Amino acid sequence: MRTQELLSRRRVAWAYLGLALLAALAVACTDDSITGVDEVQVPDPAAEELRVWDGLGVTVMTWNVYVGADLESVLGAAPKDIPLAVAQAFQTVVANNFPERAEAIARQVARFRPHLIGLQEVSKIYIQSPGDAIGGGTIPAEAIFLDYLDTLQVKLEARGLDYRVAGQVRNFNVEMPMYTGNDPIPFDDVRLEDWEVVLARGDVEVSRVLEKNFMAQVPDPVPGIPFPCGYVALDARIGWKSYRFVSTHLQALWVPDLVLVQLGQAQELTALLEDEKLPVIVVGRVRASDVPVHARRWLRGHLDTEHQPLRGQRPDERRELL
Repeated sequence: MRTQELLSRRRVAWAYLGLALLAALAVACTDDSITGVDEVQVPDPAAEELRVWDGLGVTVMTWNVYVGADLESVLGAAPKDIPLAVAQAFQTVVANNFPERAEAIARQVARFRPHLIGLQEVSKIYIQSPGDAIGGGTIPAEAIFLDYLDTLQVKLEARGLDYRVAGQVRNFNVEMPMYTGNDPIPFDDVRLEDWEVVLARGDVEVSRVLEKNFMAQVPDPVPGIPFPCGYVALDARIGWKSYRFVSTHLQALWVPDLVLVQLGQAQELTALLEDEKLPVIVVGRVRASDVPVHARRWLRGHLDTEHQPLRGQRPDERRELL
């Protein structure tokens, strides 16, 4: 296929990298563990899966970083069970050892040297000890427990890799009480921020950055706590050519109206891109299992989508996201 056809202004190249957790050994609760929390189960590292889009002089990577715990089990808990559910999730996050996973990400970045990296579900975790949320307090937790983006950037710099934050948007920001069993106040507060981030290699010129949450959102799964999703869009000049690069994560949190929310987000994305003059590359967590057929058909019908083979795959093994 000719380069001119591949870079047709109305064509959109979709790429997807699905990464299961790289984790430490499964750990069982010891005598010092939080009372009432079951043994932590850590996913098998063999489930790792890498996807990189590489062609036409541009290489991009997308990575769903993932906090390392099942948030829906917390959001679906009865109010009286939330502190224990948060404690379970927190121990799972610790066991999943993000610094080790960040090293794995940095290793793949060093291998492929992508011009642009889309990162979804980039977390920042804060602690307040003792907490006040259990009694209705509203003072936000401010002590950083783990900053996923900062941790990853340290790993990249240690390998001599020059990547900067080209754009980022905060999605949700939720704080809940966590049972610790400590005297005299057996509760801490844990606050979790979720971010969409784009990293650009040092030699990539970036402009026209748009950092935005989708207008279409799920109803608050917990009263008063919104869970928006968003995207980062920017122009990237790579060599003599410019592209419009977008990283996103359509809503995956299950709620009764999820299909309508995802369709609304897909429509917002197509409206953003369908009149774009530059060649467009969209990456992110937009798997078929996450996005209903209605949204996939909408995207296919409104964006003339070009699916490219991914590095490490034969052409007949290519995956369509839509």
